[in-house]
Parts: sequence; structure tokens; C-alpha cells
Amino acid sequence: MKEIFKKIWKKFEHFWEYYKWYAIVPIAIIAIVVSFVSTYIMESRPFALGVAIMNTSDVATAVKEFEINYAMERELELPVKVSYDFVHPKDMKQAALETDDTIASIQKYQTMMRNGYVDVTFTTDWVVKEYMQIPLYEDLRTYFDEAFLAEYEEYIYYIIKEEVEAEANRKAYEEDTGTLAETSEEVNWEEIGEKIPVAFYVEDCEALGEFYLDAKPVMAFSKDAKRKDETIAFAKWILEGMKKEDAD
Repeated sequence: MKEIFKKIWKKFEHFWEYYKWYAIVPIAIIAIVVSFVSTYIMESRPFALGVAIMNTSDVATAVKEFEINYAMERELELPVKVSYDFVHPKDMKQAALETDDTIASIQKYQTMMRNGYVDVTFTTDWVVKEYMQIPLYEDLRTYFDEAFLAEYEEYIYYIIKEEVEAEANRKAYEEDTGTLAETSEEVNWEEIGEKIPVAFYVEDCEALGEFYLDAKPVMAFSKDAKRKDETIAFAKWILEGMKKEDAD
């Protein structure tokens, strides 16, 4: 028995030494193709709402709350799809030291946003401010009327339009020239700029886990959302739930 095992092992060693790449390469290609096809199939299936969660340490409760409880309450025929496997900088310092994995993940998120796979994003306020330089998110006034926004004024997160534009111009200059832009005197943007409502603070949403400590969690809405009616219904469900919790 030992002799048979030794012969088999020697054959395996010989194969691995001289022919391993003939096995590894096809397996790797098959794995990539399977992953691509499965992702494509998943993304191609219709769904009621696309939700992305970034910069939180725990998503299990949120996934259950959004994919099951919300869908049941709304009696949705199509599923709610929650995406949370993004490798994203945890804070502003990490954003300056992005790895290849982080960059690839950010590009994946932006592509999903532009292609309409994500309607609602839960993340931190500094992330929304960064992405508004593109911009990826919609002005809340596009989704909600004045009366609704007035009712939930205390939850609204604003950016200053001119401040975001100035930061975007600075980054574009540094990328084009390869040199750092000259620092100017501090500007009080709140006094001279236009305030744009772009997200709702969601610190009191019990379904969400703890977010990273450098910023506050917010709920923002995609400029390319394809399911606007359900997006509005979902946002109202979140905000009404938080208001009820605050009242209790």
C-alpha cells in the first residue's frame, strides 16, 4: 500500500513540477468566467431597489431589515438588493493612501451608480462630499417637496456648492500639472456659498451598524437612480422610523 502511495505521490510531484501551469491557468480562467457570468446574471435580474452600504462595521442587521422587513411591509414583488462588499477608505487620512484594491472597489461603486444599480447609499458625510465633486448624488429637492424637507430639516446634510467646486478644481489642477496647488486664505464658504441639500443624517437608524468615527452616517440618493418612486418610499420609511424612535 505504501509503495502504491509513493508511486502516486511521485507522479503528482512530477506533474506539479512540469505541468502545473497547464492546470492552474485553465482553472483560473474558468473561475474568472464563472464569477463574471454569475455577477452579470445577478446584476441583470430586475429588483425593486438597490441599496449600497459603505464605511460601517456591521451590515447584517441592515441587510435583514432592508431585504426582508422593508420588502414585506411594502409587499414588493421584486427583491431589494443590498450591496456592501466595498473596500473603501475608513477616513480622510486613508483616502490619501488608497491601495489598488480600494481604487478598484471605488471604481466598482461608481460604475454601479452610473449604471443605475444603486438608488440609495448609506455612508459617511465626508464620502458624500467627496463624490459630489463628480457629482454622483442628487439634490434632495429633486426627490422631495418643500413641505417634506421642512418636516425633516433637522436630518438634512448640506454641502456648499462653491466649496465642492473649488476642491474639484484644485484636484483637477494637481492631476493635470503634477504639482500641488497654492494654498489660499481660508474662505468662509457658509457665508458666501449656496447650500445644497444632498443627504439625510441617519445616526438614529437602528438597522445600521456603527459607522467609522471620523464622520456622521448619512443616506444619499443617486443621480442615475432608475427606481425613483421606490427610492422615495424607502427614504420616507427610514426617516419616519427614526422620527418615531426619537419621539419614544
